[in-house]
Amino acid sequence: MSDQNPKPKYKGKKTPKLLQNGPVTKRGCTDVLCALMFISVLVGMVFVAIYGFSNGDPAAIVAPYDQFGNPCGLGDQAGFPYLYFRIDQSKNIQADHTICVQSCPVDESDTLNCAPDFKQSGSECSEEPRYATTPLVHRLCIPKNQDYVKILADKGAFEMNIFFKAASDLSEGWWMIACVGLIGILLGYLYMVFMRFCSGVITWGLLVFYEIGLIGFGALCFLEAIHSPIVGDIVPDALSSISSTALRIISYTCFGIALVSLLLMCLLRGRIKLAVAVLKVLI
Repeated sequence: MSDQNPKPKYKGKKTPKLLQNGPVTKRGCTDVLCALMFISVLVGMVFVAIYGFSNGDPAAIVAPYDQFGNPCGLGDQAGFPYLYFRIDQSKNIQADHTICVQSCPVDESDTLNCAPDFKQSGSECSEEPRYATTPLVHRLCIPKNQDYVKILADKGAFEMNIFFKAASDLSEGWWMIACVGLIGILLGYLYMVFMRFCSGVITWGLLVFYEIGLIGFGALCFLEAIHSPIVGDIVPDALSSISSTALRIISYTCFGIALVSLLLMCLLRGRIKLAVAVLKVLI
């Protein structure tokens, strides 16, 4: 009778010498179409950015707009960067009635210089009621009267304040953000180089420190359990409040985990070496 489950004669091929220390270090592009698509996307992004900056005005994003839809500080309103909330003759503030002004009035007697588009309101700037304000991020005139502030906040007039402040910070500190980005990229490449040449030392060092930490903590718990004077005052109060039996259990558990971990590291040292080799190649 023939054997129903014959043993396979194929026993696998030996690992090529080129791959014995991990993946091949010198590699090339294997998907030309994907690479071309990625490059085309990058080119498109650069084109859109150049077109946007050359044909648009990024400052319009951070500029506040008055009730007529005109941006303060831009176009015909150049020189009038602040947004001022108008009040009526009864001293009631209007959250939806705003004008662009040259500067924020410090008090009620201060001069109010309105932008040219104020003529659309049908009144004179000199006749506009004034109140004391404080400039905010070169964009808004915030009333010093807290009742006015509460009314404007309740009507949602300050919902864009955070955006205005963030956008203003970006427009003024863009060079610092760019420098930080370049420094981050440089540090990232330095870290990659460091990991490429020191990944083995770091990996084995972490494993050794892991073992030392487990054994050390277990020894500390054991010495505290037997009230050894060697420990002295270095034991935390939280550890001192645990019972002796619980400390012994914790110490034995740490010793057991350390022993099992050490055995696993010895058995899997080949896998760990392979993982380090793969990490070097990937980096």
